[in-house]
Amino acid sequence: MSRLLPVVLLCYACGAAAQSPTFYDAESKRLLKILRDMHVQPRAVDNTFSEWNFNNLLQQLDPDATYFTAQDVQSLTPWKERIDDELNGTAPWTFLPKVTALYKSSLERYRQGITQLSQTPVDFNDQTPFRADSTFESDPEKLKAKWALEFRLDVFDRLYGKALKNAGVPEKDFLSQNEKTARNQVSRVMLRNVEKHFSKPTSVMDFVATQFMSSIANSFDPHSNYFSPQKVKDFIASFSSKGAYYGFGLDENEDGEVYITNLKPGGSAWNSGQLFEGDVVEEIQFASEPAIELFGFSVEDVVNVLDESGKDAMNVVVRNAEGVSRTVALTKQVGDAEENVVKSFVLNGKQKVGLISLPAFYSSWSEGDQGHCANDVAREVVKLKKENVEGIIFDIRFNGGGLMDEAVAMAGIFIDIGPMVAIKNRAGEVKTVKDMNRGTIYDGPLLVLINGASASASELFAAALQDYHRAIIIGGTTYGKGTAQQIFPTAGTAGIPGKKTLRSVGSKNDDTGYASITIERFYRVTGKTNQFIGVVPDITVPDVLSKLDIGERFTPCALSSDSVQKKIYYQPRPALPIDTLANTSRCRKQNNPGFVEIEKYSEWLSNFKRNEVTISRWTEYKTTRIKDMEMISSIKEKTSTRQPAFKAARTPSSIATGLPDAYDESYNNRWITRLESDLFLEEGFLIMCDFIKIVGKK
Repeated sequence: MSRLLPVVLLCYACGAAAQSPTFYDAESKRLLKILRDMHVQPRAVDNTFSEWNFNNLLQQLDPDATYFTAQDVQSLTPWKERIDDELNGTAPWTFLPKVTALYKSSLERYRQGITQLSQTPVDFNDQTPFRADSTFESDPEKLKAKWALEFRLDVFDRLYGKALKNAGVPEKDFLSQNEKTARNQVSRVMLRNVEKHFSKPTSVMDFVATQFMSSIANSFDPHSNYFSPQKVKDFIASFSSKGAYYGFGLDENEDGEVYITNLKPGGSAWNSGQLFEGDVVEEIQFASEPAIELFGFSVEDVVNVLDESGKDAMNVVVRNAEGVSRTVALTKQVGDAEENVVKSFVLNGKQKVGLISLPAFYSSWSEGDQGHCANDVAREVVKLKKENVEGIIFDIRFNGGGLMDEAVAMAGIFIDIGPMVAIKNRAGEVKTVKDMNRGTIYDGPLLVLINGASASASELFAAALQDYHRAIIIGGTTYGKGTAQQIFPTAGTAGIPGKKTLRSVGSKNDDTGYASITIERFYRVTGKTNQFIGVVPDITVPDVLSKLDIGERFTPCALSSDSVQKKIYYQPRPALPIDTLANTSRCRKQNNPGFVEIEKYSEWLSNFKRNEVTISRWTEYKTTRIKDMEMISSIKEKTSTRQPAFKAARTPSSIATGLPDAYDESYNNRWITRLESDLFLEEGFLIMCDFIKIVGKK
């Protein structure tokens, strides 16, 4: 396989260091120039562009109209059609300083309001309805009322989980005993979310400026973006087989405290000898920064603190089961990104079927490390063949993409020879990309699982196998991203040519940011695109995502779908028995209580979000949450009480992990439990069994 020279990113992605206002003036103009020069479909920078960025920046800074008032927004309207002039250098640079000052004052107003709310008990019988509302309030009292509703709902969220564990306590007593604690927890988190903007003299300016430049990039298309040196490192790490970690997992206990669930052997937390499973995490402190007390923080809140810091070392304060607190110094260490790396299993049932799970199209950026996900998948396929499996299921659900050449190489594992994808640049030139290694590693029955969160490189891979009639694609329509990005330093348009250069991205010497810019569109070998419409499965299997507004078509500024006229020569295999397998699957799903419940829950959840159900009193909140829990419980009950169609077993590891047997066994057992309770996977397994029977009759 010949690797593409530029690092082309096919992924669904879902701040710069402290700088001066003058820097952001120049940086914004540099960003705009690169976008105009390199984007596959550059847009006009005019009044329409200006108005879109104006509205989008307000939405990014204040999505729920929590901070700004209508008067604040009105004071900004003179710039609504002037942002383009400022970026083009025909008007003075005034918008960003103005909106930054306004945002800072609005945060301060909000901080004072939440501080006042935290001192008053929540009224559980207040009948003021809560409804998500993004309208900017003109009346200061109405804005305070909005804060109170937000505060009250968050307190309800805190109390509900604990109420389930205290079902025997009279509700009146439970609320009186726990309201203050929940209120203090909510206050601490809400204030922390604001105070982090005041952690440094330029924090607000840095945040607003980064959001502004991200908005500029997003106005060209949703996948063009702006990154600080640290953020681009995090972005690249998200599709790497290696990463830097402290080495512990987190969860919440029944008191809402975040505690350590597991320690990864060999990691910093493990090596410290001072951290243990069950320890409650009380405080985090990074060098030269104030300590962050975690009282009231959720797991997500703590993870966000760790991610946002960009630091490689910290002190963590934990409390053990005896109530003794201690401070432990931790340093991130490089290790395998377990959540990214490919895994394989054998599913033993009516037939013996292999399963390969690939969460991302990753690579390794370390010196001397030749690991790539295509090579790793090839190894897993060889292992499954040694296990004498009769078919292989490839699971790329929730796989948001990664590197284009990894997706091309992976498709080549199963397709003998021919083009895998066509690429069109901004000049309209179309070229095809082939896997240069003739031959395949596996020629047997193949099935690919997809859903609405399978995107970009995942869609390239699934579409190639579908067009060549090489695999049956089952699940839900994919995300619909048919574009490729490349990373450019804003200081120039040379681009990032390869992995060696990428290793230096985000170094401490960088004084400018980076732009991830959509430089190409990619197309199926049929000439059609996945852009906007996604890959439609051969056989549909419902899941909770199927009725939610997830996908490129729901994203602002998404590029429209098109096709290429160039004739692409490829030789598909004979048609697969899709209709026969789909009919059998349809009957099976109609009679499966688990799928019936999933359809009900998906419809209920969709209607709930669409109709924006109002909530006011505690009793109404409980009713809504109970309904949600009942439907989820019904799905779990129907799923757990069934007899699984297969038993899962991990394939022997081809690489010694060096991890203790107990950890490895626990890790594998969690995976096996998850697989055997996966109704979606089970239907894929049964479809594969039917497929194997049909193939055997030929």
